[in-house]
Amino acid sequence: DDSPTPQRPADVPQCVTLEIKDAAEDESTKGAVDVEDDEADFWAQMGFAVEEAAAPAAEASSSRPGMGKKRKSVRASIVRSVPKAVEGAPAGSEASDDQGMPTGGKYYTATLPSGQFGAILYSTKQVSKNIYYTAPPSFIENIGNRSVVAYTSSDSGVDRAGISVGDILLKVEGEEVTGPKNAMGQIRKECNSRHGFSGINLALWKPPPSISVTLAENQCMVEYHIKTTTAPATSFDWKSKYVVVGGIVSEPNVINMYYGKRDYDKAVSEITASQPRVSVKIKSWSLAGGRLLTPKPKTVHYSTKKTPWYYFVVLTQKGKAIKVAHPMLDGLKPVFEGVKRAIKHDPYTM
Repeated sequence: DDSPTPQRPADVPQCVTLEIKDAAEDESTKGAVDVEDDEADFWAQMGFAVEEAAAPAAEASSSRPGMGKKRKSVRASIVRSVPKAVEGAPAGSEASDDQGMPTGGKYYTATLPSGQFGAILYSTKQVSKNIYYTAPPSFIENIGNRSVVAYTSSDSGVDRAGISVGDILLKVEGEEVTGPKNAMGQIRKECNSRHGFSGINLALWKPPPSISVTLAENQCMVEYHIKTTTAPATSFDWKSKYVVVGGIVSEPNVINMYYGKRDYDKAVSEITASQPRVSVKIKSWSLAGGRLLTPKPKTVHYSTKKTPWYYFVVLTQKGKAIKVAHPMLDGLKPVFEGVKRAIKHDPYTM
């Protein structure tokens, strides 16, 4: 069902006051916003801590049309920030340390807890067009065929061990691994001998701050039904989707939308299985030949919302106007930057 969610109540007026302007680097976007209780699940998915806040007596006695007495005020506060890419990767040749890795990186060890492994390992060259997009060729050449953590699923063993996308696996139980296939073979061997992943010790390396690890994904609000290239008239026209540009199971210039991160995790698991299949619903468009209609994010302020939303519009080659929004500028940036890279990657638009 592609109808906008949540459904617009019949008695909510179609026309609301809008204020649209260019987005600025505004510190006021970092903090807390008030949301309705029926939106709490969405904000929880996005990494916000949602808790009830006492509502004034006058407010408590009122209710939104079509919602009965279910209105109550909640508070959504940021509990984790979206990682920002560090600009300015070094040019030229990469100096190596005494272990053969580029200088400036951080060595660390991690022990897997119980549960599923929940990670996919690729070679450096395989991820050079997405998570290492901004890294210089000398960095890719220096790393060689090392095992890069290209993806982690939510709450997996790797995720709970503190291992991040972009980190490089060097050793499994003290034994050096030479590539993704060899690394997974060693991990499976240890798993079989222990009857699980719990307790497996890994030695890893985290790239230096000068190397940007880019993840173009986040839970956002989207709209792709209305043909106009402006922001929708009401907040009810938007729906919540987990937006991924490129990613581990797609081409760099494709934008995919899932109901949530769990659906994305499931899709990755199914697509990378020995017998690939997809059981989750995915909305997908190619950005090849597309055009970003908002070189910088804009804001739209609905009269039903206390704070503005940040959004951008991208037009596909076939004329589909895709709008993506987020209440925080930092929350929109990963997807926005991913779309810019996807369009730049397309040889027909370079």
